[in-house]
Amino acid sequence: MLDKNTLDRVTSRGGNRLVIGPPGSGKTYALLEIVRYLVDKKEVDPSRIIIFTFNRRWSKILREETVKLLDRSMWELPIGTFFSFCNDFLAWKDLRSIKDGQARGELNALTEGHPGSDGNRPVPGDNNTLNSATQWNMLRDMVSRIDRRDYPYSFRYFHSTSYVANSFLQEVFDFILRSQENLLRPDELLQRFTPHNNPVLAELAGIYSRYIDMLRQQGKSNYGMLLQDTETALREDPLIRKEWKEKYEYILVDELQETNKAQLEIIKNISKDNCIFFGNDDQAVYSFRGGMSDNFLQVYRSLAASKRVYFLKSNYRSAKNIVEVSNRFIKSNPKRIPKTNIGTSSGGEVQVRDFDSMLEETEYIADRIRSLEKKEEIKPENIAVIIKGLGY
Repeated sequence: MLDKNTLDRVTSRGGNRLVIGPPGSGKTYALLEIVRYLVDKKEVDPSRIIIFTFNRRWSKILREETVKLLDRSMWELPIGTFFSFCNDFLAWKDLRSIKDGQARGELNALTEGHPGSDGNRPVPGDNNTLNSATQWNMLRDMVSRIDRRDYPYSFRYFHSTSYVANSFLQEVFDFILRSQENLLRPDELLQRFTPHNNPVLAELAGIYSRYIDMLRQQGKSNYGMLLQDTETALREDPLIRKEWKEKYEYILVDELQETNKAQLEIIKNISKDNCIFFGNDDQAVYSFRGGMSDNFLQVYRSLAASKRVYFLKSNYRSAKNIVEVSNRFIKSNPKRIPKTNIGTSSGGEVQVRDFDSMLEETEYIADRIRSLEKKEEIKPENIAVIIKGLGY
């Protein structure tokens, strides 16, 4: 937890801050305490504070907890995901373009080349961001119509067995979204990859280009396009960037380890070194969704020398023996940030076992479950098996 002196330092002017803590160390409570301190002690207007969260469910929880802690409604405090921020930002940008055009006496406020000048830009408030299932179906339909002469590898993969075809589509789907989250546009990739130096990636870049063109022609977008369009507008338009840099006194970013490059660039473009980040590099589990621990390390290294990193050391969630086992395991990661993780409660026995194969591991787990049921009379619904998703 953060005492008053620490709260003073974390919320002081003059640069970004980073709060690091192990699971169960109270990072969320620290975030809420900082919000209360800013509003009650520093008298910051809640509308001048924004909190970025990793998903909508957590946004809802944070809002509820904020109301409980401050004992009043905080509806004016923006709490949301990067998705909702980008959606609101792009709607604001379109309305701004329309108003600017009307002020100049233009009948059609959207100039040629501006999204919407052809009638295909989603109007503000429209739900034109496609979900994963719809995107998948559109991508499948598009790939099914590619020319074998232009895309020989893709054509062969797609027209193979259903398993190969679906696996290939998943690779294409991930390639597009990862490229967008890393701000890699189709034209850049088409220049980097050619049929001569990397024919497969050249085809993926070509499919990426056609797919984005198709979405824009239909006035649709995916999450990656929202990120890219928001980052581009903030980076290329100094007036927009200046306006948004003045908008918030404090920017709080939860789960920093799960942010991707595009999200970090958006933060940089709306902040004036007034960010407070929260997270733990040891908990970076969403690299398959674009979150990268390297982003976390980048922020950490930029702040560590100036002593603007604050560590929460006590783990209030897990027993000491569990913490000790996890500490021994995670220390084998050479890229991690050294930190203290102290368990505060006692618990039962922790067993660690090594296996030579997946089959051997599976057989052991099955035998152990049978033993728990028969010898210790534990019901199956009270037994949990937690596994790594990839490859199982």
